[in-house]
Amino acid sequence: MLAQIPEQNNRIYAKYYEIFEKKYYGSVKMEMNADVIWNAFNRNRQNRFDVCKRRHHMQDVTAAIILDKDKVLIARRAPGEKHAGWWEFPGGKLELDETSEECLSRELMEEFGIDSRIGEKFAESIYQYEAGSVRLLAYHAAITGGSLTLHVHDEVQWVRFPELNRYMLLPADCPIAMKLQETPPV
Repeated sequence: MLAQIPEQNNRIYAKYYEIFEKKYYGSVKMEMNADVIWNAFNRNRQNRFDVCKRRHHMQDVTAAIILDKDKVLIARRAPGEKHAGWWEFPGGKLELDETSEECLSRELMEEFGIDSRIGEKFAESIYQYEAGSVRLLAYHAAITGGSLTLHVHDEVQWVRFPELNRYMLLPADCPIAMKLQETPPV
């Protein structure tokens, strides 16, 4: 059977065969069906590949830079939500077949009950969380209607740019905050 396996997999397959033999047959030496072992090896290899793909998958997330003179809107994630207690620029995950601007407009309506006008892209940051990578796409935005109603947040604040570092911002949001502090929009 080993002769049929590509050279780079021989060592891995042999180790897997050894583990399989110990796990299922203990110290009793029995003739095993090589096809059973090969199929189990391939399933395990595919599972490792799938886990690796999930770990390295990058999720696009949008963020709104909503300004009021020299202040920007940030929101704190509510208890019971993912990243509870952390502050962030309002926004959310892109859905399939959705542009960044459409996503941001939808998320602002869903999470805050506000209509918005999405402007130019302000900045981008990438951060590797334990669950996977996030690419945060920050856009200028303006509130055009509705009133702030909190759904997945428990507090919002209008914060002056220099004071952003006083808040426990999500790591992906920190480079956006730094850019606001370094080059405040006019």
